[in-house]
Amino acid sequence: MKPRVLPLKDLMVELEEEHDAISSAVSQAENEVEKSNYQNGAEISRKVVDLLSQHTIDEQSSLLGYLIKKLGRDRSKRDIEIMRVQTQIMNLAKKISKTFAQGGRAEAADIKNLRFLLMKQFMHEKALFEQASSFIDTELKEEYFQEVDRYVNEGGK
Repeated sequence: MKPRVLPLKDLMVELEEEHDAISSAVSQAENEVEKSNYQNGAEISRKVVDLLSQHTIDEQSSLLGYLIKKLGRDRSKRDIEIMRVQTQIMNLAKKISKTFAQGGRAEAADIKNLRFLLMKQFMHEKALFEQASSFIDTELKEEYFQEVDRYVNEGGK
């Protein structure tokens, strides 16, 4: 899987929409387990892993890369730690999916824990989106004013 090539502002919109899609899929998997419908739970858990895989790649390569570039590695330590939690989340999602794939029954507690970790992670990521958006907005304003200055200095040409 490769990172999606989108302007960061557009990518962040996609990532936020994925938060809803991932949360919904985890809730569906949890419901299927509660109904003992493990085959549907298996399909949904694979979908969760696929969504999380692309999501994680995009956030770590594009969003985190941008923030490190803007802030420097030392000032990005909190952001890096937020992204590291994704490994724990991904490992749990894969464990659930693997259990289903091997014909086992995923534990409801594992799925509840995944849902909790995701909810917490998505709140942290939202803060990262807001931070990056602030930088992007500042950059766009600077570009606009540079264009205005250039236009004025060239006599309106």
